[in-house]
Amino acid sequence: EIVEQQTTQVPIVMRNKDEGKAKRLASILGVMLKRHRVKISFVMGMIVCSIVNRKFSYSVTPSGDYLRLQSDTGLTGSEDAHALTGFSHWREELPTPENLRFLTLGSSVTWGSGMDDRYFAYPFLLSKDRTNVANIAVRAAGPKYPSVCIQSMVSEAATDAGGSEDYDVIVLEYYLRGYDGLYVLAARLRMRYPDAIIIVLRLWQPVHIGWYENGQLRGSLQDWAVQNGLSLTEVVQTVMNTDVDLRWSDPTSPNGIQNEIVKDFGAHLFELEKPPNPKEALSRFAHRYASDFNHMNMNGHQFLAEEIMKIVNRELDSYPANPRRGTWGEGDLCYSWYQTGIVPLQYASLVEIEQYDPRNEKYALSTGLNNPFGQGWIIVENPFDTPRNLILSYLATGPPPSMYPGTEITVHVEGDKSNIIHEMLLDPVTTDYEHKVHIVLTTKIAVIPPGRVMVRWRPLEDTGKPFRVTAIAIVGKDVEEGGILGGIKDFSFFG
Repeated sequence: EIVEQQTTQVPIVMRNKDEGKAKRLASILGVMLKRHRVKISFVMGMIVCSIVNRKFSYSVTPSGDYLRLQSDTGLTGSEDAHALTGFSHWREELPTPENLRFLTLGSSVTWGSGMDDRYFAYPFLLSKDRTNVANIAVRAAGPKYPSVCIQSMVSEAATDAGGSEDYDVIVLEYYLRGYDGLYVLAARLRMRYPDAIIIVLRLWQPVHIGWYENGQLRGSLQDWAVQNGLSLTEVVQTVMNTDVDLRWSDPTSPNGIQNEIVKDFGAHLFELEKPPNPKEALSRFAHRYASDFNHMNMNGHQFLAEEIMKIVNRELDSYPANPRRGTWGEGDLCYSWYQTGIVPLQYASLVEIEQYDPRNEKYALSTGLNNPFGQGWIIVENPFDTPRNLILSYLATGPPPSMYPGTEITVHVEGDKSNIIHEMLLDPVTTDYEHKVHIVLTTKIAVIPPGRVMVRWRPLEDTGKPFRVTAIAIVGKDVEEGGILGGIKDFSFFG
C-alpha cells in the first residue's frame, strides 16, 4: 500500500561529517522502512538529513515504495534544520556532567530487579540529582512496547524527571531479553533527540549460559545449579573443577541489530567483557551479579554507571551547547498499568485492578478470581483527527492449553452497541516456547475513528482465571500487533 505524501516534515538530523554518509543514511532509512515493515507514514512523509556545517542537505521523500534522494536548500546545516523542520532548542545553560539529563530504557536490569533498593540501579547513579534521570525500563519486556509508545512513556515520566521531556543522554539496555522493535525505537528517539548521546549496552548475565548434556540443551546454568543445590557463589567455586558442558546462547541477531543502530544513528556501544569460555567468565565476573543469576548487584550497577559516564565525558566536548528538539512523528497515546496498577480510563463497575503477581508487583484489569467468567468493558478515546489502530495487551500462557479463556472482543461506538466497529476472538496462548511461560501478548483489535469507543470482552469458557488486560494503545495505522509487552526472546526461561 502506498501512503499519500504528507507535507509535515519530521527530521532526523544526524551528526554526519560528509556527503557520503548522508547518502548512505538515506539509503539505510529506506531499507529500515522496508525491513521492519514501517510504512513511510510512520515518519510522516519527509525525513530531512542535514549535514552540519555543510552548504547542502538531502531530504528523503516518498516515491512509490522506495525513498528518493534529492538535493535541497543551500543553507548551512543548522540554518537548514530551522528552515525546513522548525527544530527548537531547549537548553538554557551549558551542558556539564552535573546538569546532564538522562533517559534510560531497558528490561529488568535497568529497572533495578535483584537490588535491595532499585533506586541504586545504574540509572540513578548517573546523576547526583535524581530529577535529571527518567528510568522508564519495563520488567520482563522487550523494546517493542517503547518503540510504539515512547512518546507516551516519556510524557508520563516527565513528572518524575523534573517535569521536562528533554534529554542529553539516552541509554538502551535490550539484548538477549528481546530486540523486536529496538531499531525502530532508536529511530524514533533520534528523530526526537537529534543531538543526544545514545548509548547501547551489550550485557550478559549468568542465566544466558546454557547447560548441555550429550550435546543437547538441558536448561540454563541456573537450572544446573538448582539441580545440584548450589548458589551462584558455590557455582563459581564448583564449575571450574567439573566437566559440566556450559555454552553461551547465540547472540547473532541482537548483535547485528545493535551494530546497525551504532552505524545508522551515531550511537555508542558499551559491551561487557565476555570471555569465550563461560567458566572463565563466571570466575572473573560473577561478583557483579545478583544471587538470582539474572540481574546485577550493586557492584555490577556501579561498574555500568562508571563505564557509561566514561562515554558521556568523552563525547561531551563535541556535544552542542544548545541541543535540538525534534518530533515524535505521528505520535501515540498509550496506557499501561502493568507495573503501576493505575488505570486512568473508565471501566465497568464489575472490573477490578487485580495484582495478579504480588511478589513482582504486576497488575491487570480483570473481573477478578471470584468472577473469572465475568464480562467487562473499558472506554478509550482516539484524540487524533484520523483513524488509528487500537491495540490491546493481555496475559497469556504457553505451551497450550492456556490457563486463560478464549475471549470475544467487541469494539463499538460509545453509547451505541449497534454501531459495531469490529468483533474478534482472542486465544490467550503462545506456542513460541517449549517451556512454560506467563507473558503478555498483544493484538490489534480495531481501527477506530476519532472519538470515544467501548471495548468489551466476554470469556467463552470458564478456566478458573479471568481474562486479564494489561495495556491499551492508540497508534498510527502503520503499527500492527506483535509485541507490545508481548512475546520476547527471553533466555532467562530455559527448562
